Amino acid sequence: LGIEVYLVNNKGNAKVNKNVGKIEVLKPAVGPSENGFSSHLQQFDSLVDTIGNERSFSLNLEEPINDEDFGDSDGISFGSSVLQLLKTRHNCRRYVSTLTHSQFLVANEGIFGGPGKTEQYCQTVGNISFLKKSQECQPIPPPVALGNTLEKLMANGVVYPEKQRRKACSKKSDAVRGWSLSDFWEMTSWPRDSSGTGTVRFGLPVREDPVEEEFMLLESPYRPQQQKAVADEEEEYDEVGKFDMKPPKTSSSSKNTAVQNNPYVLNVLGVEGMESEIVDTEMDCIMFMSAKFCKTCRSINPIYTRMARLNQENENSNISFIKAEASGAMGKELGRHLSVRAVPSFVFFRKGKRFGIPLSVSKLPSKKIDKALELLASGSDWDDSILDEDDQPSSS
Repeated sequence: LGIEVYLVNNKGNAKVNKNVGKIEVLKPAVGPSENGFSSHLQQFDSLVDTIGNERSFSLNLEEPINDEDFGDSDGISFGSSVLQLLKTRHNCRRYVSTLTHSQFLVANEGIFGGPGKTEQYCQTVGNISFLKKSQECQPIPPPVALGNTLEKLMANGVVYPEKQRRKACSKKSDAVRGWSLSDFWEMTSWPRDSSGTGTVRFGLPVREDPVEEEFMLLESPYRPQQQKAVADEEEEYDEVGKFDMKPPKTSSSSKNTAVQNNPYVLNVLGVEGMESEIVDTEMDCIMFMSAKFCKTCRSINPIYTRMARLNQENENSNISFIKAEASGAMGKELGRHLSVRAVPSFVFFRKGKRFGIPLSVSKLPSKKIDKALELLASGSDWDDSILDEDDQPSSS
């Protein structure tokens, strides 16, 4: 069909009809870092969900992902946050759920009570009198060129032939799709990601907070007035108070979509943002890994900003100060990539390559940080004796 297709299931393997073409099969967690499949794929056009329905409040399972699904014009979700994040993070414009009511009943009622209710449902809706008289049913005129479309789909093994269709349908009705035990086990055994505000299937994007973090709000293309609104709401401070009128740092890469609201510290978002800003430019820098939920991170952030300001005023310094969010799907992926296990942590880079090991520091200024910056600036090799420094604030 001329498209790239990925199949995600718990086994990580599947029997694929040769006529369909090449299909790459993935598990929900991909690779040694166990990144979610959506983060692994990054960008994809459509998602066909065969065992669930994230559009829980909609009767139309096949409509495009529209702005109405996401609440107000600023992109704050009052509906399904998964649908919003699929669109903003992964450019997924169409979500289709093939979940049948039979599958839904079995999932909700369980393997003991569900099949009985499913049989009653299939028997009712499969009755011709119900289809003709019930207000819940309405005729659907076939779209233009339906025959040609079906012929192409069947030729490529996408549409069930009659034998497979009967197997997929309920025993009580040839017109109503039923359920299968394999689908039920796939649905119930799929790992869950409880890191966000709700529990969603692992691999789908999750939101850390009902109001998305500053680093996540603008992952999608945004309007200038939206950027200003976020920057005003998330103003940064250093030790002496609010910033002056100096404009915030600007990103040199379109791949780094983090909000920039600090004139001295550059924000980066995820692995892609780090690679475009730091690795590709061979930057010498210190990166502050923080999290919205971390009170210690918030307490030392003004001091980190002050350090960045003093560094910028030093004409002899070529070290940049970076900040990255460690929570959320992209933040966790970045943390795993850099072997950061706790926040606050500080990661150093020399010419775009990681220098030394991440330092977990709870107070600033810090002798450990000062020593690491000294080694970074001088061109010296990393010295593990830094770890022996006590974590008491330095005199700087």
